[in-house]
Amino acid sequence: MNYGYFCGVLYCGKCGGKYTTFNILNVSANGVEIPNISYRCNQKTRFGEVSCNSPDISHAEVEKAFCEYVGNINTLEENHSMVDYEKNLVTLKNRKSQIMEQYVQGAIYFDEYKNMIELFNKNFGVAEIELKNQGKDFYIKI
Repeated sequence: MNYGYFCGVLYCGKCGGKYTTFNILNVSANGVEIPNISYRCNQKTRFGEVSCNSPDISHAEVEKAFCEYVGNINTLEENHSMVDYEKNLVTLKNRKSQIMEQYVQGAIYFDEYKNMIELFNKNFGVAEIELKNQGKDFYIKI
């Protein structure tokens, strides 16, 4: 069994070094050697001195975290979509306010203002429906 498949793809959050595998053999009560595969930052000891104090991580912990991440990918994508829809709604609201200001300042004519507001209201309604389809209500006054 090769348990070091995360070797070279894990990076240390403290120093940026790559994590490498190392094995420690534990001996059970009946004398059977059990390998304990872990990962350690390759910058932890350099030239006999400790230069990174990041902790060692067992292979089982890394594998568990990876499986949880993969299991949550759909949820992460859904949350990302909701954030995009919410940002779109806020952007539309801000842009509508800018159009209103331009009309009040006389920079655009009423017909232009009316057409733009109708378009923004339509786009806002579409974005709001998309967000509701994701299972979340978003209330913002426009």
